[in-house]
Amino acid sequence: MQRCIINTQQHCCPCSQISVPYGAFFNITYTLHQICSSDLVSPAWLEFILAYNQTFAVYDSAGYFQRDFRSIGASYFQLLATFCSIAKENIDEALLTLAKAQFVNDRVISKSSFIQQMQNLNNTYTNSIRKEFLITKEWLYTTAQTNQFLNALEINTKILVNNDDFSIIIADLSLAEFSYPNDNSISVNGACSCRRNGYLCSIASILYYNTVNGSQTWHYFIGMDVGCVPLFGLLKSSIDWWYKSIYIEQIRESFAEGIQSKLSPDIHSLDSNISSRFRNDDGTYPEFNVLVDEMLIESWTSDVSRFDLFYSQCQPKSCSYVIDARYPRFVALLILISICGGLNRGFRLPIPMINRVKHFLARVYQSLITMNLFKSTRTNNISQHTERIYKRFYVILMTASIVILLLCTSLNQRSKTETIKAPMNPFEFEQLYRFYSDNLNCPCTQLSISYSNFFSKIEVESFHPVCSSDFVSSNWLIYLGTQYGPPDWTSNQDFRQWGAAYFRTLQTLCSVAKATVTGILENFLSSISVINRIISQDEFNRQMNVTLDHLKGSMPETFIQALTLIRITGQSNGLMNVFSSN
Repeated sequence: MQRCIINTQQHCCPCSQISVPYGAFFNITYTLHQICSSDLVSPAWLEFILAYNQTFAVYDSAGYFQRDFRSIGASYFQLLATFCSIAKENIDEALLTLAKAQFVNDRVISKSSFIQQMQNLNNTYTNSIRKEFLITKEWLYTTAQTNQFLNALEINTKILVNNDDFSIIIADLSLAEFSYPNDNSISVNGACSCRRNGYLCSIASILYYNTVNGSQTWHYFIGMDVGCVPLFGLLKSSIDWWYKSIYIEQIRESFAEGIQSKLSPDIHSLDSNISSRFRNDDGTYPEFNVLVDEMLIESWTSDVSRFDLFYSQCQPKSCSYVIDARYPRFVALLILISICGGLNRGFRLPIPMINRVKHFLARVYQSLITMNLFKSTRTNNISQHTERIYKRFYVILMTASIVILLLCTSLNQRSKTETIKAPMNPFEFEQLYRFYSDNLNCPCTQLSISYSNFFSKIEVESFHPVCSSDFVSSNWLIYLGTQYGPPDWTSNQDFRQWGAAYFRTLQTLCSVAKATVTGILENFLSSISVINRIISQDEFNRQMNVTLDHLKGSMPETFIQALTLIRITGQSNGLMNVFSSN
């Protein structure tokens, strides 16, 4: 088969099965970060910490710079398990879809071409999986930042009771903008409003545990941030403590203090000896947000070299190829000698015959002149002259009939197939198509072609002007999020109370829209167009325009579906936000 591909460009090994599922010869395996299979996200541990009695938690009266880890621990580990679960489900679903997708090719391709195509598929597909996950993360982030729902942890608002009429007042909560905790001390700087720029606010968490003599003590949980929303705090938190057994044991003991009905499950820290691509050169680890951006994937493994499996699925019944070769030199010499001998003999024979033919033609001519096809019994000159006229008239009619018959035969159309060997440039094809558009057939040597071969780049020329305006600029948002907020006497309906959140939401929606469009366009460029023959330039342009029009129509639908789901989730569950607007 390799000799066939090397020596010809034709369909030398046609497949008996032109459509083969990728799962038959291509496989991608992956490994998630070990946190996703650890005790920290196990059902037993999650069930245990959810049973914690929050009355045992210690609350900072000001709520300004610290919070007991036990008050937010359940949300932290639940979110951690959720991200692992979403990542695994998205990857498994995408790989299952890929396994069922069809690789279309009507002939066996070379091994090198096969490996190259599989490598490209691996790179583009894994990249698209990760980007789709990032868009999901952005929507979660947008939902939390935009709606600012009240949460049971009371870390994004203050709920007060008016002593005069006992009405409920939902007030803004200010947290430290920057905090620098040590084991038993902390320094803070600035103030941060959860309403105006909640994604920036974070305070330190405190870890309570028992000492050797049984007394309770505490220290700041370095690396664990508490944000206005649990999601914000989780993404900004470091993962170093996952690998510290002393932290894990202190967390277990701390929760066990407030759970008397269940035995504490045995949990262990992560193994630092297991290699991780997220470990920095100095041995430290990044924030959890870095892991989420990489979909918590430690490694992708794909076997792109199983050409044998593809060949067995293709099942070619035969292979044929053409070799252009010259005669060997000794054979060419023998042929030349034979030709010379034949020409010598051939030239000797016809020369005497030419003289005899000349005399023969002269006699024939004389016979034709004197020949009489209409002889009669009369022998006078007048009768013979009349008979010769009849003969000549007869010859003229016969000759005319033969000529007419030959003309009719030659003018009658008949089909003839002309084959032009490749390669043929586009100009030559267009010339042929102009004259033979009805029956021109130029089969492709490659049945499936990626759209990236047609379009070097596809991009949206511009989004709505608001997405590039000052309303979503960093300077404007920083100004609105400053610690000097609106006066206390302004109501929740005052634009100054929720204006910062409005413009922040506008910026986020623009960002998510751009990311969604980019992901859709990249997926389109990596998709396959199936075509078995070359079409004209006009037909190609028409088909591509139809495809692009369909693509343009699908992009807003994808964005609107996600936005509608967020709206329905908030409305159907009756979730209340910090602005008391609902």
